[in-house]
Amino acid sequence: FTQINENAANEAAQASTERYKEKKQLSVLDGVPFVVKDEFDVEGLSTNGGRKQIQRINEESCDVVKTLTDMGAIVIGITNMHEMGMGVTGINPHNGTPRNPHNRKHVTGGSSSGSAVAVASGLVPFALGTDGGGSVRIPSAFCGICGIKPTFGRWSPRGTLAAKSTVTHAGVIATCVADAALITGILNNANPDKRFFDPARKAGRGLKNPDDSDDLVLPIPKSVFHRSPALDISVTKTKFGMFPLDGVDNEIKDAFMACVHEFLLEEPMKLEITEGYLSKMAHLVLITSETAQEEAIFQREWSDLTAQTRMMYAVCSKVTQQQYMKACTQKTRCMEMFRKMFEECHVILLPTTACLPKQIDPASLKYGELDQMNLVRTMWFVFFANLCGLPAITINMGYTSKKLPMGLMIMGPWWDEDRLFVVAEHLEQKMGELSRPELWFDPVK
Repeated sequence: FTQINENAANEAAQASTERYKEKKQLSVLDGVPFVVKDEFDVEGLSTNGGRKQIQRINEESCDVVKTLTDMGAIVIGITNMHEMGMGVTGINPHNGTPRNPHNRKHVTGGSSSGSAVAVASGLVPFALGTDGGGSVRIPSAFCGICGIKPTFGRWSPRGTLAAKSTVTHAGVIATCVADAALITGILNNANPDKRFFDPARKAGRGLKNPDDSDDLVLPIPKSVFHRSPALDISVTKTKFGMFPLDGVDNEIKDAFMACVHEFLLEEPMKLEITEGYLSKMAHLVLITSETAQEEAIFQREWSDLTAQTRMMYAVCSKVTQQQYMKACTQKTRCMEMFRKMFEECHVILLPTTACLPKQIDPASLKYGELDQMNLVRTMWFVFFANLCGLPAITINMGYTSKKLPMGLMIMGPWWDEDRLFVVAEHLEQKMGELSRPELWFDPVK
């Protein structure tokens, strides 16, 4: 945590208690605690992006947080993150570095590091993060929990540091698929991003179109939550695809293929990545150049940033207009590649990362670090969903010999989160119970 919302949280908890006594609770979330990454505006707290604390107090909460608090959920604090989201380890010399709850010598993944640890260690049942290059899915995978990045534009970005980004937006981190689906369904009642959401388009067979009605519809099958609709989706009728696993660690590759062979009726069809390298470069150009806009905003705090972040910003600022336009063109080509892929299959299964959580270098805790090879391998597959705006969910698929979690990612077509939840829940149930991490808290006790 970087900030604790103590007074407001206690007041909200007392109000929730009174509502329960009167049997007038606002929703199934009434009284449920959650945390948010240091990129979301929360009324009465400051938004710092993982930098040194500044005293700019927010007068109102961002749209997604307000949607949850209006339904009775309680923000108990702001969680730590990799400074300005400029890394995938979660190491933060300013605010301290969250540790992987399964093995505290290893990183949590980032940049939504604190949110993932808060959920994985039992402090809260769910958290909000942002995902611009896997920043929700990577720490969820490294910490052994569930994380979803929905379709770009599904939720309003107003009041977040990523409000102007074309690749970064909010996502949900939860202990299990059912919880992630519940929060996703509730947030679908928030104002969508009007720049990209088409009110005429159904938001998926099981997802609510925000303009359809005032009734809450949850995007999960009846077997998970009794209020959700019956969906015309089944795992047996789902066609699976997968990419070549070149560059993936052997332990991750073996675990992934074991899941595929054991839990699926058919072998996934092999898909060819025709726009891989150029798409990776396009994502790099887009996310760095758009992040450089934030550098101009925070120029007055430049000296307070770590050397790693300053170096990254220096690179970001060199992107030209011509390079940005070429990246947008490549983004369109990559989207067309996936459109054709989803004509052949419904979902694509992949390891969430190509490598395991790295061991923490003690020097990095004080100075930070810039490990480009680890960054590339950690983002090996996740960046595709950000570049193309696709929905993607990660679940735990097992543990290494060092008890480190490994993630399995499921990507689907635009606005088709409902199928992702159905498939993810099926695989989650097949894999059995998760192992409790060595760092675990029971708030009830």
